[in-house]
Amino acid sequence: MRTSSICLTVFAALLLGVPAVATAKKTAKEDRGYIVYGKGKALWKVPANTRKGDEATKIASLGFAARRVVAIKASSDGSAFLVSTDKNHYWVKPVAAAKNGDVKVVRHVCRGHASMSQNGMTVLCQTETGEISLESMSEGGTKKTTTIVGAMATIAKNRVTEVVVAAGSGIEAVAVAEPTTKTTLSVHAPTSHLLVAPDGKRAVAVFPDDVNGTSVFGFLLDGKGVKRKLVTDAIPVAWSSDSKWLAVTRKKRACVVRSAGGQYRCFDGYRALGMSPDNNDALLASGKQSALKIFRADLGGARSSKPVLLVKRAQGAAVWLAP
Repeated sequence: MRTSSICLTVFAALLLGVPAVATAKKTAKEDRGYIVYGKGKALWKVPANTRKGDEATKIASLGFAARRVVAIKASSDGSAFLVSTDKNHYWVKPVAAAKNGDVKVVRHVCRGHASMSQNGMTVLCQTETGEISLESMSEGGTKKTTTIVGAMATIAKNRVTEVVVAAGSGIEAVAVAEPTTKTTLSVHAPTSHLLVAPDGKRAVAVFPDDVNGTSVFGFLLDGKGVKRKLVTDAIPVAWSSDSKWLAVTRKKRACVVRSAGGQYRCFDGYRALGMSPDNNDALLASGKQSALKIFRADLGGARSSKPVLLVKRAQGAAVWLAP
């Protein structure tokens, strides 16, 4: 994933020299949800606490090679996915299997950059020229709504009545019904990778840094929050569901860090894909896009535990769904 691209859903950071992440104890038999990943020309699902003998289930045919996928984002209930290649974005809605075994609604949404609302029913699309539009998704078709202009944008929560837009003067909430109606959320103007937390109160983004070139900073969306450096030379990947933690990839290292600074946990030789729905594990990957291995890493304990292999042969990307 290139540092110049704009990732529109989740969060990341890195701060060294502090205690480990505190998590709840898990049992081997509890339902940990599912891992959805790409392989061949389809999306597949396997239990997150997978054991020998567990078989993956095909949930959607993509119609293109999964090795091209760079990110998979899921709605909060796991009913819809935004599957992204380098420049194209597809809305995927698994449906009841037809007689031919095809289990998909796959719709090309746009080129450029995109993000999806938490309920999965609205996709924000942004062209490379900065034009922003909202697409209301359904199995029967899409409905294009208001067009807005800005440097980068994303959807906060399910509030499709407004979008969060970054421009030269900072970050604003822009009303969809009346784009001239704007509310200042931050006076800081990021360079790329604007990621708003699930609760809509905080965000992270990449900013210029006189010392390190660029760094990931965190800040409150209260119109006056001071930004705080979290990690240098990194890419923010995903927020935790409780908006307290950030998954980030820094070169060949995956880290999970508290968004306000403090606790951290890193894993060398991996890249971050996200976190478990209960925020107790990191979802990691190693290998090339065409031959990925997917791991989960327990964030509890005093030291980093060895990541556990979940999927030996995957392609593209993966996401962790709640039970």
